[in-house]
Amino acid sequence: MRGHSFIYSTLTYSTLMAATLALPFAAGTAQAQVPLNARPAIGGQVDAQHQFILDYAKQPGVEMSTNGVAYRFLRKKEPAVGQQPNPSNRIRVHYEGRLTDGTIFDSSYQRDETAVMSLEKVVKGWVEVIPRMHVGDKIEMVIPAEMGYGQKGSGDGVIPAGATLIFKVELFEVMPGELRSKGAG
Repeated sequence: MRGHSFIYSTLTYSTLMAATLALPFAAGTAQAQVPLNARPAIGGQVDAQHQFILDYAKQPGVEMSTNGVAYRFLRKKEPAVGQQPNPSNRIRVHYEGRLTDGTIFDSSYQRDETAVMSLEKVVKGWVEVIPRMHVGDKIEMVIPAEMGYGQKGSGDGVIPAGATLIFKVELFEVMPGELRSKGAG
């Protein structure tokens, strides 16, 4: 049975890579190109998650980061002026995080309060895409597990191992420096 698993994995990987390479040429329109390093990890769960990203990347206006984060602007200031965050900044945002099945795992909207966070302390997918935003922009990101919580998940069972994450983020403010921990003086 192990041989069948290997063959299935090889065929799935080959199919995924063929779809990845064909993606820019599909439908004759400009679409996001999935980088070759955005490969499926181990098992059918992750393969399905990567397929979700490939399907999302076919939608109009979707771009792809170097490490396989698919994103599109839901609201973009025109002309694109104003402050943009860098990885050493704190940011004030509204956001919603959900899984591919639609389960919301975190939402500042539901708490009715914006969140302030250090960009250095969020998942890698945010660090790669949020600096492309200007204050006032709203973006949707589809983050592969490798750029999110990986094969371990969040540890509390809320985000499963190998999960692709979907975030909507509104950027309200960019602030210098790292977020101070509670009790720091």
